[in-house]
Amino acid sequence: TDPYKGQRGLQTHNTWLQLLAEYGVIGGVVWGGSFFFSIFCYRRARKRMYGYPGWEWYGAICLGLESGAISSGIVLTFNSFQWYDYIYWHMISGPLALEIARRTSDRLDWLKPATRHEERPPPRYGRPGRLDVALGDIDLAEQAPMSMGGRAG
Repeated sequence: TDPYKGQRGLQTHNTWLQLLAEYGVIGGVVWGGSFFFSIFCYRRARKRMYGYPGWEWYGAICLGLESGAISSGIVLTFNSFQWYDYIYWHMISGPLALEIARRTSDRLDWLKPATRHEERPPPRYGRPGRLDVALGDIDLAEQAPMSMGGRAG
């Protein structure tokens, strides 16, 4: 019953049972499934972002959201609430966290430098030696003259 009408209502003192009483088995399965699915999504998101340097904070946020979902489920077991609005965020934030982790990890993988599987070819004129270049042997006669920016030099 509406608590503002001053009537006495019947409460189960367990939100899960209250949900079953109000929404039936299908509604209870949707609510319970969304809780377990959100916890699953948080764990998958943490696993997906593990190993990316600089993104440890995202795993910490997902761990906090996961612990919030678990503690919310425990509280709902021992308390009965008439307003379930504050619990809806689990239905959205779990899959959203996983989708953010998927897209971010795909983008980070795409930005990684490609690994070379073959060796680089040796230099065309042999390996450079130390102090083998004599400045007098450099011939720049066939090179284009450099401009000094309009000044006579």
